[in-house]
Amino acid sequence: MVVFEMAIKKKEFEDSVTRWLENHTQKKYGKTHDVKILHRSYLAKDEVLKKSKYNHSNLLFAPHFTVVLTRKKDGEVTLILVAVYTKTIALKEIGELKLYCRMANPVEALMLSTDGLSSPVETMLLSKGRDKTALEYGNGKFIEIWRFDAVNDKLDGTNRIMPL
Repeated sequence: MVVFEMAIKKKEFEDSVTRWLENHTQKKYGKTHDVKILHRSYLAKDEVLKKSKYNHSNLLFAPHFTVVLTRKKDGEVTLILVAVYTKTIALKEIGELKLYCRMANPVEALMLSTDGLSSPVETMLLSKGRDKTALEYGNGKFIEIWRFDAVNDKLDGTNRIMPL
């Protein structure tokens, strides 16, 4: 019975994130880009990505969410990768998303959690600028970690957890 309740919670959380992502990406990119949200879809198999000028055939992974942004003016494709968790985020999850980001080079990378960071990771990231080192995935771009309010379909607060 407990496992069933956890599955419902995760499904409700992912539905809430989907609603927020649709709203967020349309507001931020909708005027200049066509927006397509993929949920647990292998990037190498997506038809839009197959047609883009970049070689996405090596992207044999499926993030929780991928937003495919196709610029209306010239068809250029960029990505947003989003990882979601109904528990605290540990170093393993950060490392996994960072690896995906290095392969896909998204314009944004977000980690959303109902519970924030695990205590050891928070302590580690708060020491001597490690947040920047651990969360950078290239060209000055950083994974952003946010606490998510699933009841109201929004980021919890106005400041991200990391990087500071």
